[in-house]
Amino acid sequence: MIDVKELRVGNVLYVKYESKTHIVHSIHEYKTFNGGYAIRMENGFKCSLDYAEPVPLTEELLLKCGFNIECYEYCIKEQRLFAIKDFWILHNCHNDFYGVMCSNKVVRKIEHLHQLQNIYYALTGEELEVRL
Repeated sequence: MIDVKELRVGNVLYVKYESKTHIVHSIHEYKTFNGGYAIRMENGFKCSLDYAEPVPLTEELLLKCGFNIECYEYCIKEQRLFAIKDFWILHNCHNDFYGVMCSNKVVRKIEHLHQLQNIYYALTGEELEVRL
């Protein structure tokens, strides 16, 4: 289950019983739902945290978010560097590790799209455009 503290309006989540992704429109305390919170999606329906799953990061998803593959010293067989403006993500293909880069160092591991959306917003002040 996703920790409600990790969510914000605009995050993209996968809803299990619909087998599709949705954008979080609002988050409400809702005592009758498992976990005590309800997530209202962009189409108006709501679900508990039990039915929402994080969307795993993939290279295809990074490209759909506007990232480009950059070939510097990190672009080797097992590692790729993705960039959008001055925001960098390193992907180690060998162990499927994704990390936010700053000054040639990985400063934060990320595994899911909502984490990427949150850290991108925190560091740039802009929303990450997600085209699914």
